[in-house]
Amino acid sequence: MCLPVTNGNHIAVMIINWDVADISGQVALNRWPINTGGTATLTRWEGSAANPQGLDTTITVAGGLTPAISVPARSVVILHN
Repeated sequence: MCLPVTNGNHIAVMIINWDVADISGQVALNRWPINTGGTATLTRWEGSAANPQGLDTTITVAGGLTPAISVPARSVVILHN
């Protein structure tokens, strides 16, 4: 499940994996308020039962597409700027 939200030039996408297996792939961001080129660095936050405080990393978006990301089983990933 993906839930995108934009506000001004900010974007956030929440990806929830309820499954017992990891999922992975690119995320296409069709609402891109940051710039006209679709390129930026976003923060990737991941939280799970094993890591409830979460962990921040960064990803680079090009042309409105993220690189392939992995969402572990029963976890939440939030992409935001």
